[in-house]
Amino acid sequence: MDTFAEVYGLTDDWVKEFFKKPDSYIDEYFGIPACGDNPNCADIANRVLRSKRNSWSGSKDKGKILVFLTYIIGSSIMREKGNLKWITKYDNGFLDTISIGDDYKIMRIFDKIANFDTDYFILNNEGFDILAWKRLLRFEEVASNRPVPGARIDIIKE
Repeated sequence: MDTFAEVYGLTDDWVKEFFKKPDSYIDEYFGIPACGDNPNCADIANRVLRSKRNSWSGSKDKGKILVFLTYIIGSSIMREKGNLKWITKYDNGFLDTISIGDDYKIMRIFDKIANFDTDYFILNNEGFDILAWKRLLRFEEVASNRPVPGARIDIIKE
């Protein structure tokens, strides 16, 4: 059975490429230039999400859009909390999850917002929006990081 990341082509190479220049992808889909430096990016992106949510929920780019939303939520939290870094986890060459954190705590974002089986899925009509997700997501203590076969974790410095 294919994973979500396999179905939507979220390879480790694509995710790494995205994190090299996230603003160009965000600008293309959301029309927000320099999102990473814009303190209003989450608010602006939330308005765009409301207007495009219906078409995006059936888009072939749904997986990429969820990565963009993860970045928008995470970068906004990072701007507020400071001193955090991106943590991407891969499994057998495909994205497993994207989190933010430090040596003591992490906040899983991608696998939380990309949960299709919930009423609050971010691309459902009644789903939580970007600002609600920012309030709902919580940090967890870092557990022992034992290697998982086929898994690779990248820490992305900003």
